[in-house]
Amino acid sequence: MPNTVDCMDTPRTLFLLLGLIALLFGILAVVFPAVVLVSLVIIVGIIFLLLGIIMAGIGISDEPGVPRSLLIAGGLLGIIIGLIALISPYIATIAIGLIIGIWILVTAVVSISRAVAYKWLPHRVLLGLVGVLGLIVAFFVIFNPVGGTVAIMWVVGIYFIVIGLVAGLVISWFVR
Repeated sequence: MPNTVDCMDTPRTLFLLLGLIALLFGILAVVFPAVVLVSLVIIVGIIFLLLGIIMAGIGISDEPGVPRSLLIAGGLLGIIIGLIALISPYIATIAIGLIIGIWILVTAVVSISRAVAYKWLPHRVLLGLVGVLGLIVAFFVIFNPVGGTVAIMWVVGIYFIVIGLVAGLVISWFVR
């Protein structure tokens, strides 16, 4: 008697499901980037709050050999970050935008510095151009953190649309 579970094409179905979920998330991120971003900020806020409570709880416990003060401080910081994200996702979004903008700025300055300093680098002009482009993006994100994070959500959304199409349609078609 054949097993009915074996009749289902599991890898193909799973790739199709993965693709559809990624495609749906990508479309939502492109069409409603602010809503998706705020939703992600709230989810991350809940995670920080829960991890902060757990970390502080471990720090308060009487476990020998555990750096209690660091655990309590880290737990309190996690609780504060989580509460900020839950109480005001907009402020958390601005903070995320600023952090991303500063990271892009530092990366751009490093790229330009390497392009100037390493005369032997074969494609140093391209590295310098990437650094200049990074400076432009960094200033946009730093001076408009919400707009910058929305633009980043568009890029993430397009990425998930491509992944959804590839995983959902192409891979599930060819997987046996």
